[in-house]
Amino acid sequence: MAVKMRSILNTLIAEIAKYATAKGFDLVFDVSGFSNTGLPVILYAKPGNTTDITDEIIKLLCPKIEKADPKEAAPVVPNP
Repeated sequence: MAVKMRSILNTLIAEIAKYATAKGFDLVFDVSGFSNTGLPVILYAKPGNTTDITDEIIKLLCPKIEKADPKEAAPVVPNP
């Protein structure tokens, strides 16, 4: 399970880095998730200062996650 999870995370990181570069984003945050302390990673974001790309990312990644290769399970550092 851990190998499959790492493979999926590697796919997510690589694809989001490509997407962000193509769209000209400097940063992409997942504001829905929580840190290991149970707090959200982003505690506050001024309305209007963020762009919600959730739907675009889901459409982009769903087919790629299903094809994620567990053999490629080493952590990947994004290269923007």
